Amino acid sequence: MSYARLVLSACTKDQFPQGMTKALPPRYMTQALVQHYLNNVFVLLPVFEEASFYGSVENLYFKDSHKADPLDYWMVHLVLAISYASKSESRGDQDYLEGIGHVCAALQHAEDVLHPGALSSVQALVLLTEYAMLDPHHLDSWSLIGVASRAMVDLGLHQDPQKGATMARGKLDLRRRVFHCVYALDRSTSLVQTRAFSFSDDSAKVKVPFTRTPAQQHQPQMHGNGTPKGWLQSHDQALELITLRRMQSQWYTDLFQSGRARFDEPYQYVWNTCDTMRKWFENLAPSTSQSMRAFFELDLLYSYVYVLSPSPRVPVINPFAAKLIFEYCIRYADLMLRLIHDPAYTAPLTFYDAMRVYMTGRQFLDVLQNHTDVLLNGQVPPHPEVRPATAPPPPMPVVPLPPGDNLMHFNTQRSALCIKQFTECLSRFGIRWGYMSWNQRYQVETASMAEQLNNRLREMDQAAGVRRPSMWTHSSSAGSIHSSSGSVVYSSPQSMPPGPAAYRQPSVTLWNMTSYDSQAQQNNPPQHRYSGDRFSQPPMQPTFELQPQHQLFQQPSGQTFNFNPQPQCPTSQTNAHTPPFQQFAGWSGYTGPSVPDTLDEENAVPPNANPWAIGER
Repeated sequence: MSYARLVLSACTKDQFPQGMTKALPPRYMTQALVQHYLNNVFVLLPVFEEASFYGSVENLYFKDSHKADPLDYWMVHLVLAISYASKSESRGDQDYLEGIGHVCAALQHAEDVLHPGALSSVQALVLLTEYAMLDPHHLDSWSLIGVASRAMVDLGLHQDPQKGATMARGKLDLRRRVFHCVYALDRSTSLVQTRAFSFSDDSAKVKVPFTRTPAQQHQPQMHGNGTPKGWLQSHDQALELITLRRMQSQWYTDLFQSGRARFDEPYQYVWNTCDTMRKWFENLAPSTSQSMRAFFELDLLYSYVYVLSPSPRVPVINPFAAKLIFEYCIRYADLMLRLIHDPAYTAPLTFYDAMRVYMTGRQFLDVLQNHTDVLLNGQVPPHPEVRPATAPPPPMPVVPLPPGDNLMHFNTQRSALCIKQFTECLSRFGIRWGYMSWNQRYQVETASMAEQLNNRLREMDQAAGVRRPSMWTHSSSAGSIHSSSGSVVYSSPQSMPPGPAAYRQPSVTLWNMTSYDSQAQQNNPPQHRYSGDRFSQPPMQPTFELQPQHQLFQQPSGQTFNFNPQPQCPTSQTNAHTPPFQQFAGWSGYTGPSVPDTLDEENAVPPNANPWAIGER
């Protein structure tokens, strides 16, 4: 049993099909696929040097004059596989099959590439992990990043060499970039699966090898003949991702992994954490593309909800925090749905996004069930008092009230639309990765609340003597990313008026930060407590009352955004690889058996599982 066979045996879920090995495509196709990878994946995880990678490409296409080694084949084929898989729209389409073919071609060289004690082996595992995040049926990304982390620690990459040690600058930078790529993947995997990190922040001390590009150097570099050097990528986005993962690692450790004792002043910590992340987003590098800015905003909103939710350190959340979760979840669902329907959004969407959507949707349902009246009335409860030196609480985002509407009706419709948007996202991701059970389960879980919201809307419409649709529907044509003269822009239909074709930042941090009358809050708002208990499953199927069209709100210029229904994705799909989605505890602060990326009966969470147990590799 070799090291390579051991790793692949432990990290493979479904065996790759036989006879699907793909040969290298024509050079022009390879160039386009490589550029797609560099522009959208490599800018976040630069695990190799561009020059050395292009050397591998040359070795494969000019075999007469260069000798290609197994690592060249592995690197090029996996980059092609990742590019194809990232373009796939549904499991089984041509791009998906092309990706599998190139992975099969790369795995033929596993024995020569995957071996302990080599930095190139860690790089190879990182690339395989990136592919696993796009193809969760064949490879287990959790196991792969665990293997990569242990191999990285064995090589000592988690510590910079001692001062005075002799090491070439290029080799030192490569060690550092490999470490931070492993770090970023390990943190994102652990957060989305609510598991322990492979190594702690205290055990690692590695300098970031990247610096922010000065503003005057944002122009593309050129060859001597005047053509742009398209393969030279800025490392600004990688630096921003490392910064974000460090912040997430800190608060995840403090809130979920460092003990069960409650904080004496929990919101002193929570407000400081939210303020740190807000400042990070507001100060993103000027070179950040519009797609990458939207990518980071999705992660920011997800982090806000994660931090504000119940945890062992903050088991009871304040009604003000529940209101913030409500607003951030609505913003997250709206932004995610618009981006996944927009072909101009090229930042990577992985299987982790499906897990994030499900967990955020469950958190939205949780706060809505526990704080229904406060959230629908539009009241903003007073925020908890903290020490003056603490950062102020996040300002409450407020969406302009449509003319002629009232807060109760408006927020009830927003809530119904949010549930619908989460359902559509899960449906789209279900088609893409072949896990329709996630969508089915969420519809069952939200059926009771969806019916309650529709009943409220009916009663309010009858009392007002008007006839309005009981639930909004969505169209990706409103507020989407779009391409105009080669530039990509995106805007928020819920917060920004129509304007010129330029980027209008829709971040919740820049919304109209006004607030409603905080004196109108209820005397005894419901308390949302941390609990390891599972959510009960409603006995009925959801009933969404969809209308052909509804005016969302009127913009100052007179433009109306109309939301048209999207065709419904199939709600059932049975095959040997898609067993029923296992029941697990709600996301609200849950640190036990996590959202699986394997979805198999063997790893199903037992009904009496310890909610405080941390998953082990």
